[in-house]
Amino acid sequence: MFGWGKKDSRPDVQLVYARSRILGIRIVHAMAWPPPDMLVGMMETWDASEREALLQQYKQAADAIRGSLETSGVWKHTTLDERQFFTAGLTGRSQQQLVDSSWAVESLSCCLWAMSLLPEMPGFDQESDPAIAKLLPPSAETLALRSGDELEKARSVAELWHWRSRTRQLIESGQSIPALPDGMTLDEVVRLTSEAAAKAGDLRDVCDGDFCAFGKPYRSISAEEYSHATSIAAERHKALNWICGMAPKNDWSLTPTDT
Repeated sequence: MFGWGKKDSRPDVQLVYARSRILGIRIVHAMAWPPPDMLVGMMETWDASEREALLQQYKQAADAIRGSLETSGVWKHTTLDERQFFTAGLTGRSQQQLVDSSWAVESLSCCLWAMSLLPEMPGFDQESDPAIAKLLPPSAETLALRSGDELEKARSVAELWHWRSRTRQLIESGQSIPALPDGMTLDEVVRLTSEAAAKAGDLRDVCDGDFCAFGKPYRSISAEEYSHATSIAAERHKALNWICGMAPKNDWSLTPTDT
């Protein structure tokens, strides 16, 4: 919410395009194959030749993906976690890797929006559609990034929603916040922030002195809704911080998400 952190130079459109390719391929590759928990049950009923055929089919697909990323010069921009995912065998992938891959669509939506390939991003209570990976053109030749003001505005809004997620966690934990003025509660801070953000155009609506999410005050959303809203905000906050140059040397894995 406060935009803390020293900024480096922003990544150019070629780097944002490369990041989009990595994210898009990761999402599609993760969705194309059975997850580990399902795979175990499936393969138990197969004979050795059937299991080996599937493992080889997966390896060929994974090798082709890596070859494509290397040939295009994009592989060098992958993180250690991404390289481990792309090089893992079918039975070597973890459930957490697939969860991370599924939420990568929120980062992808930010990158596509930054290159004007997506007119607008969904609300922060709405998950992005994995089909947006199809919007990425074969090259970045005709692409350009939105203005710095637009990017920074979007980054600030994502940070604001991430901040709201963390304030709910603090409120529910009952932790004392010594930095608050005497007599002020976090609920009061949320109310004042909501009103100010709505006035500035950063929030579409205010519900009963709070951010509106899933058609109700943020404080009233269910545990499952809260988990989804938190993941959406965290992923978009990271992506937009990176796009705005807040990662040291534009290293995706070092992107801060302080609020």
